Amino acid sequence: MEFSIEKTVRQGAMCIAVSPDGSRAAVSSERSVGIYTLPELKREGSFRLSNPGTMVFLSDSRSLLILNTTGVLYLWDGTELERLGDWHVPEWYENPLHYIGEDTVLWAAVGGVWRYHVPSRTMTRLYETEQNVQLGPVENGVVRFAECKRSYIGLHPIDFVTMTTEGEVLSRVTTREKLPECFWPGCWTDDGSFVYGAQLIPQNLTGLREEGCIFRVDTRSGEVLVRKSVDLYSMNTGFSVQRGLVVQRSHALQKDIVFRDPGSLEELGRIEYDAMLGKLDLNPLEEVVFLDDETFLLGSWSRLFRLRVTG
Repeated sequence: MEFSIEKTVRQGAMCIAVSPDGSRAAVSSERSVGIYTLPELKREGSFRLSNPGTMVFLSDSRSLLILNTTGVLYLWDGTELERLGDWHVPEWYENPLHYIGEDTVLWAAVGGVWRYHVPSRTMTRLYETEQNVQLGPVENGVVRFAECKRSYIGLHPIDFVTMTTEGEVLSRVTTREKLPECFWPGCWTDDGSFVYGAQLIPQNLTGLREEGCIFRVDTRSGEVLVRKSVDLYSMNTGFSVQRGLVVQRSHALQKDIVFRDPGSLEELGRIEYDAMLGKLDLNPLEEVVFLDDETFLLGSWSRLFRLRVTG
């Protein structure tokens, strides 16, 4: 894969949310949120907010929910910012809000799965656990998620749970072997697999000598389908699925974005910050959001880029 830069904006982009109608993007930096038109990236406005994090637009493509780093939920209606409540949800900030319709969102973290209904301002815990939870796809009123023991060392089974958005558990599958903890967000591929990375894999588990490993696990059988030796640089390595590609990004000072095949996990392309985007100290790449099959937004701590896949 080869890429070209179409536009650069001087705006920190630690999180990017695109509206349902594709007309605008919300982009968060450390102390503010900017609203931009798409695909032009023309700034419509902004508002100040300390430590904004995960965001999601509601159905009107104008109202925006923001959960900040202290667990405070806000609603921006296009003109005013309203504080909805403070739930001190631990480790929320790398687990995105999921819009499920009727102005309702889900999110998950250590402690369980929550549902928030905006019109009634009602928060409901649907699932309670002391483990780390990572939400997967939400389709037809059913959500899938991974439940992992939160531990920096040791090997543990991972549970994959299927549940209705009303909180009824439909099924649970446990991995056939104990695996390293999925500390940072993994992703769910179209075939029902869960992909995540772990640092410093014990030699007796994989026989691999690199610093880390990427796993692809069948969530319906619990079988590990692929384990691939890589250098993750940091346990703070997250994965997402964009346009059929697994996107690997590090939230430490390793600055690359890696695009992988969702089946084999082989590397298909890489964006190196220093080589392509300029030498800016301490500016790791934070976010990737595809607008179509060729165009995507790429965010760092100090810049927002619009790039195109050229080959």
